Amino acid sequence: MSLHAPLAAGEVHVWRIPLPGRAECLTADERERVARFRSPLIASEWATARSMTRKLLASYTDAPITFIEDADGKPCIAGSNLGFNVAHTAGLALLAVAADRRVGVDVERVDPTRDRTGIGELVLDPATARRLAGASAGSFFRHWARLEALGKCRGTGLREQMALDPREGEVVVDVDAGPDYAAALAVAPGPVRIRLLSAEAWDSARPAPEQPVHVA
Repeated sequence: MSLHAPLAAGEVHVWRIPLPGRAECLTADERERVARFRSPLIASEWATARSMTRKLLASYTDAPITFIEDADGKPCIAGSNLGFNVAHTAGLALLAVAADRRVGVDVERVDPTRDRTGIGELVLDPATARRLAGASAGSFFRHWARLEALGKCRGTGLREQMALDPREGEVVVDVDAGPDYAAALAVAPGPVRIRLLSAEAWDSARPAPEQPVHVA
């Protein structure tokens, strides 16, 4: 059941999903994947992100959903023009949803103890890596999130998307994911308005008895 406003023209909904939480509607294949994780915490977080993604997307389509991949290998919904993308890191997931538009979202936990020099050499073009070598952890992870979001919007891998270059006219903006996180959204060309929403509040506000979204 939908308890949120429908997507308006040019609008992108970005859902904040705290992790871990309830995981009510996973397919058999997804449950098998969860069982293969070595870390119980990572398994629980992945299951929560997948389950909430399924429930939220079903609230837009008013029907159970089936995930498939498009020609570029980007996840999409069978029989729907709804664009979406998911990202998660320790403790938090983000789901971006748009109508008839490609979207990419990323979230990174800002951890000053991580080897930013080593990461930069792997994921950034040389000029950017040098520029961010002495930057704060917040600046580094914000740039990384923008880069990831743009690559996910295009359907390229991060290694093919080493420069933050919206040459195709995409809109790339920062997203307020809360303290200790850096997040960004990339959207296919056109006007865009971002609406931040709480999946936790939406889930707790669903009327009871609400039946879980059933999957095969």
